[in-house]
Amino acid sequence: MKLKLIYLLSFFCLLMAGCSDDDPALVLSQTEFKEIASEGGVCKIEISTADEWTATSDNDWCKVSKEEGVLSHTLVVDVEGNLGEARTGQVTVSSLGVDYVITISQQGLEEGKELKYRIPIVFHVIYADEKDSTQNIPASTIYAMLDDVNQMYLNAGGTNTVDLNMEFVLAETDPQGNLLKEPGIDRVKWLTAELDPADVMEDNTRKYVHFLWEPNDYVNVLIYRFTANNILGISTFPYTTASHPMDGTDVLPDMNISLANLTYVRGVSINSSFVGNVDDALTPYAPESYKEIITKQVDDGITLAHELGHYFGLRHAFSEANVGCLDTDFCGDTPSYNYQDYTMFVQGIYQQMGEEGYAASFDWDSLFKRTNCRTGEEFTSHNIMDYAYSYLDEFTADQRLRVRHVLDYSPMIPGPKQTRAYLNTKAVSDGPMDLPFSVSDCGPRGLMLKH
Repeated sequence: MKLKLIYLLSFFCLLMAGCSDDDPALVLSQTEFKEIASEGGVCKIEISTADEWTATSDNDWCKVSKEEGVLSHTLVVDVEGNLGEARTGQVTVSSLGVDYVITISQQGLEEGKELKYRIPIVFHVIYADEKDSTQNIPASTIYAMLDDVNQMYLNAGGTNTVDLNMEFVLAETDPQGNLLKEPGIDRVKWLTAELDPADVMEDNTRKYVHFLWEPNDYVNVLIYRFTANNILGISTFPYTTASHPMDGTDVLPDMNISLANLTYVRGVSINSSFVGNVDDALTPYAPESYKEIITKQVDDGITLAHELGHYFGLRHAFSEANVGCLDTDFCGDTPSYNYQDYTMFVQGIYQQMGEEGYAASFDWDSLFKRTNCRTGEEFTSHNIMDYAYSYLDEFTADQRLRVRHVLDYSPMIPGPKQTRAYLNTKAVSDGPMDLPFSVSDCGPRGLMLKH
């Protein structure tokens, strides 16, 4: 019996030794990714191990979500858009002195073609009551809003609209490299669901910067209930660089700035009170043929598309001058008009709309008419960068040029750049800097908004 037991133990030890010799300490679900599209993409690799590991990339266009870890993990490699020729890179995962190589091949940009930018976006949903869906906005509502935005940036539907050739994609991981349970959504339980949007966006003491994820990697959208119920959304404007300036933006030296350099929020704020199905002030009075377009003025997708337009360099289509009627958006194909005069016109309509018979006799088409500052001719408003009341179904060719300039050259905008000069030059400080600040109070229904 003892002899049998000795043989059995010897066989078991040999079996165990054989297993430890043959089985690697770490297993990767995939070690090769071929033909990643030129616009970029995401590679997911399952790391199976009981030990510590590190992950490194041999280039700056393959970014690993996490550089080190313990035990099994889903490693995400974000492959940046490619502005040049086909290329191949490697990500190395190392454990217990052994290197495991992942090869990633990406297609080049076809000659004469323009890169379609894929822009990671994250929605920071700020709430106090987890069960209140008007604070803790459902993922389905957010995803539907972003789908609408992407459709507008592809084709807003108007006769003269253009394709901006960009797409907002939901962030896959948080800044620590962990996969998000709800892609693109960061839920933040806070002391209150209601915040002052001017304070959030304009405070320069870093009080709200903690809400942000690195702006070089994500577009940050904060969703919360505004204390000012007449504001739909607010956005900061982009910077441009000294080597590639653009009218209507603050110009910085060619340098790399990051989240650590910010003293205030750079991003977009959206009023959660207007997320979902909300009627415009004139919806109850409008005839059936106008109800849809009137209600569209407070649509959450339109609001986000408008605010992201600002974030990527677009100013209002109307005259932003306090006095007179000037063309202030630097786009020759967006006729400007006197917004103050138009505001007075519509405020008069608000005052009379409740009177008996007024709605029935009102010329509803007049809401969408403007007078061109330069020529004095009447035109119909279609531009998404206008305020109510507009058909809100158009981005123009000149607006597209501004957006492309920001995508190609601006710091703190995700994606590849035509020049990496400022990316390779450190900012003058590793900490908070006194950077120029500009913010736009804006939204589709401008008559009810603060300016």
